[in-house]
Amino acid sequence: MNAPTHYSIGDEIDFFCKKCRLNLHGNVAALHGDAVAKVTCRTCRSTQPYFPERGEEELRAGLLKRAFRIRDRRQQQWTDTEKARTVAAESPDVTRRWREATENVNANYARKYSEVGSFKEGEVIVHGTHGLGIVVRVLHEQGILALFRKAELPLPMNLPTTEGEK
Repeated sequence: MNAPTHYSIGDEIDFFCKKCRLNLHGNVAALHGDAVAKVTCRTCRSTQPYFPERGEEELRAGLLKRAFRIRDRRQQQWTDTEKARTVAAESPDVTRRWREATENVNANYARKYSEVGSFKEGEVIVHGTHGLGIVVRVLHEQGILALFRKAELPLPMNLPTTEGEK
């Protein structure tokens, strides 16, 4: 497209869209004197400051940089997941203790865990995230230690209710 020396609002212009990350066609949305200040992308319909088109090498370098960032983030997530699996595999004691504690338990009589509830040692609870558990010990007036299949966790109890809760 030939670049005119003078633009008016609504004229078509080639520019670099920051949202699409591509060189695209757009319409002039605002002018500052004779210079284009803002454009509206015809693809994503966003209005943004005007950036001149980028060269092919610059676009390719940006795409590669973004791809490598995504790859590195995924590798880090994979590494973190593997570490968590290793830690869980190295602590079979928790799972063994949970199995022994819940062997003769009828889950139908388990109480749903709630931070506002009060629990006793040996009581069977059902937690929304961790599942079936046993109260191992009452730590203090507002806390218990509960044993679940994969972890032994401190949980709050006897917390005051707020106006929105029942």
